[in-house]
Amino acid sequence: MITNTVRDHRHHFLAFEIGVLRRMEFKSVVIPFGGTPNLGVYLKRSGARIATNDILVSAWTNSVALIENNETTLADDDFETILRDAYLPKNELSNPLLSKWFSSADATWFDNVRRNIDLLETPRLQAVAASLAMGVGDYALSFTGETRRFRQPLSNVFRLIAKRRSCPINNFQNNVCRNVSLTEFLVENHGDLLCLRLPHARNSSIRVAQKQKAWRDEWLLESDEFWSEVEEKSAQVIGSRVVSKSQYLKQIEDLLKTASNFHRWAIIFSEDANLGISELVDTIGSIRRIENIYTKDFSEALGTRLSIITA
Repeated sequence: MITNTVRDHRHHFLAFEIGVLRRMEFKSVVIPFGGTPNLGVYLKRSGARIATNDILVSAWTNSVALIENNETTLADDDFETILRDAYLPKNELSNPLLSKWFSSADATWFDNVRRNIDLLETPRLQAVAASLAMGVGDYALSFTGETRRFRQPLSNVFRLIAKRRSCPINNFQNNVCRNVSLTEFLVENHGDLLCLRLPHARNSSIRVAQKQKAWRDEWLLESDEFWSEVEEKSAQVIGSRVVSKSQYLKQIEDLLKTASNFHRWAIIFSEDANLGISELVDTIGSIRRIENIYTKDFSEALGTRLSIITA
């Protein structure tokens, strides 16, 4: 049995987010910061048309596999292609960066699997396979030297994760997943509901903020030279590096003014030491009348409170 000790805090928040959004009426949802696709998958299951965006290729790939994809699954032949000679060592890795993240044997597996994924017939199949392989990577990195002996072979894990994953949800909608700048995405996409998961204000680079997840993009893009481009894509808008609270609040204000054409907003905010709910409420309230504020205390388990502001 596979047990992955890596847990994203979003798993704890998802039930609360769903509980609030169920109270709202909408047929289409726009999610500017896609991140983990769990919420978008749930909203897709409810029948809503989903448009989501993320400037990280890894997050975009997961969303293509789970949200944009309505029916594509891997066939037996695809598994054979993906896992063919996965452990076969070469004179050198095509992507030497993998050695920074994984043991020699694991780096070889991910290097070969990355090459094999490119052999699949369609970009949609490639996204599905890459999404599963990222799950394998998180599994591999969840072990320490003391627990490594409990690991299963990575090819077995790949098949097991695929088996456990639900079949694609077909909501009979043209769901859209993008990997563009925030401004470009909001100009291109419209919907009944703007579901805005506010990223935390940060004063470090995106690469540093990603921590253990940065390997995914370096594996997919086979380079680490793209990080500066990612920073440029997010520059001057919310999600970029900031040096003050007022700068962060100004970025939120600018985004909401750009999104004034959306009929309703659901703004999801995880409190931290840098910004409190009252300051955020003041910013949102200066642009649109606030309908409700829902708050759940996760401080005992996660050291934060999650608030959802509807307007």
